[in-house]
Amino acid sequence: MRLLREGERAPAWSLPDATGTPRADQPGWRLWVFAPNTAGAEDYLAALSERAAAFGREGACVALFSPVPLQVPGATVLVDRSLGQFRAAGALRERPTGGPLGLWGLLLVNPEGRVRMSEEGRPSIDAALRTLQALRATVRT
Repeated sequence: MRLLREGERAPAWSLPDATGTPRADQPGWRLWVFAPNTAGAEDYLAALSERAAAFGREGACVALFSPVPLQVPGATVLVDRSLGQFRAAGALRERPTGGPLGLWGLLLVNPEGRVRMSEEGRPSIDAALRTLQALRATVRT
């Protein structure tokens, strides 16, 4: 299994947020971050929180998928205990010893539901923002 690639259709989702409130995928630009754990990721999550308003100014919502509730100001944290959205987006591998292993990843999804940026690991939040700005400028011209 691999993370969805550019041009592929992003799967819709319906999950509870960190407070237990049901949420569903929304139209428009979306930044999806898959965070299977927080070990060593404090700086990355802080950068995501700091840039969330900039994504909002560009018309994008920020959603962070995690198997456990997290607090990331500015981002909608979606609790994916079953790892179903991780699986649907390709951010899941099988452990050599058996059982699922969620992976870090980032998808930028356009209003038509197509992936426009796909990066495994913890790619630069600033690079994702620049990509969004460039794509939106291209669409406007």
